[in-house]
Amino acid sequence: MITPNTWKELFDSALAMGQQGLDEAVGLYLWARDHLKELHLVDPSYNQENTAMRIAQVWNMSVDTYCRTIARLGNGLDHKSISRGRSVVRKFGLFETFRAEKQLGLDQMQKLVDRLPEISGPSDLHKAVDDLRTEMDALAKPTKETKRTDRTDLRKEADYWKQRAIEMEQKCKMLQKELNWFKSHVEIRASTTA
Repeated sequence: MITPNTWKELFDSALAMGQQGLDEAVGLYLWARDHLKELHLVDPSYNQENTAMRIAQVWNMSVDTYCRTIARLGNGLDHKSISRGRSVVRKFGLFETFRAEKQLGLDQMQKLVDRLPEISGPSDLHKAVDDLRTEMDALAKPTKETKRTDRTDLRKEADYWKQRAIEMEQKCKMLQKELNWFKSHVEIRASTTA
């Protein structure tokens, strides 16, 4: 059980565990965030940023990245989804799960989560991520017809904006003439109200 008195000892042991300790270290970080007042009573010098920095130094990963990844792998932010995401990270390993988070967009990550029950190990996850990334890259490549259409549309849009710029210049010249006439025919005096 975590208490303000045992927190530092538990956190240091999680840091010493290496790769297996990341999940526990992040859990302790989040616990500390929720129990900051109690920790400050025991250790007034406690700083949340220092804890996050120590996690980043040991695992070369920010706490935010870890939390985002487990939320995506668990398919939600509720406690059950987070637990599911943490179990996925433990099952397939840090490298493969965080590689998946870096390589895939949100839609592709959702497809990966849907495929998780049929994936048996880290190598299968690696292959599934590669397949989804290839699919994502294929969707991102424009066809030749699309390029021609885009160029035509861009030229039309550029012509439209050039025409609008000419119209605005003419309007500005006309307004400047009116302003000059107004300045030459109207005398501005300070009013005295007492």
